[in-house]
Amino acid sequence: MHLWVNASQISVSDIRFIEHAISEFDRHEVTSRMTFEITESADGDACKIVKGLERLNLKAMPVMLDDLRDGFAKRQLLMNRAVTGCKLSRRTTRDIAESPAVRGEVEKLVRDCRAAGKRVVLEGIEDAAELEIARALEIEFCQGFYFGRPALPEYLFG
Repeated sequence: MHLWVNASQISVSDIRFIEHAISEFDRHEVTSRMTFEITESADGDACKIVKGLERLNLKAMPVMLDDLRDGFAKRQLLMNRAVTGCKLSRRTTRDIAESPAVRGEVEKLVRDCRAAGKRVVLEGIEDAAELEIARALEIEFCQGFYFGRPALPEYLFG
C-alpha cells in the first residue's frame, strides 16, 4: 500500500517539519511507501519550499502538488526536479465534464507533464463516468471514493 501525506506550503517551508516527518516515516519503516502532497490552502515562500523539496528528494520521496488549478497552488514548482507531478482536484474533475475550456487546459497540462516526465493524478473519481473522463484524457493515476475511503494513521501503521 502506498501512503500519501498532505502538508501545507508553510509546513514544507520549515526544514524542521520536513526532518521530523522523515524521522517518523523512517521510524515506522514506511519511507519507501510515502508520497508527500503539498496543499494549496496556505501560501508559502517558493524559495523555502524548494529547500524542503530538495531534502525530500534526497530521501527519494515522491512529491506531488495538490489541487494545481486551485487556491495558492504554485504551478512554477511543477517543473522542479524534486516534484514528481501534480494532482487535480474534485472541482477540476467536475469542471472537465462541464467545460470544454477547462478540458482543453487540462489536456495541455497533461501533455506538458508527460513531456517533462511528471505524473498527473485526477482526484474526486466517484463513479465510472468520471473514471472514463480520466481515461479519455490519458490520466493514469486517479483517486476517489470510487476506489476506497481515506483512513486514519492508526489504521495504517497498526
